[in-house]
Amino acid sequence: MDCARKGRALFRVGGVRPHSQLAERLAVALDRDRRIKVGSHQETNIQGIYAVGDVVTGLNQLGVSMAQGEIAAVAIHNRLRERKND
Repeated sequence: MDCARKGRALFRVGGVRPHSQLAERLAVALDRDRRIKVGSHQETNIQGIYAVGDVVTGLNQLGVSMAQGEIAAVAIHNRLRERKND
């Protein structure tokens, strides 16, 4: 049985130009393309400010943005737990 199928895929490219004006006003570090620089847990250079999605450096794809959001959420959750235990 031949299971090969022909198909097409369409990927939406959103956020080609990042809207980082608020981040800039807050003195969040931006790269030369005006995307927000983040660390491994999506936190910016300002403690407590996180960024995800097309506005940060990396791939502009929904799955990547979702994963970045999950990473940031876990980091925020852990930070709040640490504060509660202090």
